[in-house]
Amino acid sequence: CVDEDYSDAGDTHKSTALFLCDRVIRSDIDRTDTSLKPLQFGKNNNYKDSYIRAWLNENSRGSDFQTETAYIGVNTAYTGASAEGESWQLSEHSFTGHAIGFQLMQDRMFCLSLEEALRYREELWSFGEKGTDGCKGQISPYSRGYYLRTPFYSEDTSGNFLYTDRIYAVDLEKGNIHPADTDSETYGIRPAFT
Repeated sequence: CVDEDYSDAGDTHKSTALFLCDRVIRSDIDRTDTSLKPLQFGKNNNYKDSYIRAWLNENSRGSDFQTETAYIGVNTAYTGASAEGESWQLSEHSFTGHAIGFQLMQDRMFCLSLEEALRYREELWSFGEKGTDGCKGQISPYSRGYYLRTPFYSEDTSGNFLYTDRIYAVDLEKGNIHPADTDSETYGIRPAFT
């Protein structure tokens, strides 16, 4: 539990707690003995239509968790990145927000937004119980880090927001948050739920 009094993007003022999984789900989760099709973020950086969101929704149906629906619309895209090695000391001043319009979206399991990652920065690199190898035990060729749901800001020639191939991710190897390619196979998922 990373927040016992969580408010979602809908700010519905219902009392819920936010939980963050204590493991990264590797991108090679859909592997068989004969084939490997790593899970990528999606065709572009719109979380609403992403492969990650579809996978989380499909795999959270019928779960034993008593999860609540959270409003998770992404209304702001960002530019910038935190410095390598900052990990939990990262600063919100490394990022510049740009309003991209209202997006209505609600799910039971979801990736954190950049705003939530900054709010819960101390938990981003913490895994499992004390005495374990922490984030080092999460790193693999299929989980160098994990995706967030916030897009990197880009504009078209008219100055309007444009969904592209860059999405924010927590990098466990470099100890920072930066934009990553949406077709990367080296980032996993760290689901959150209320």
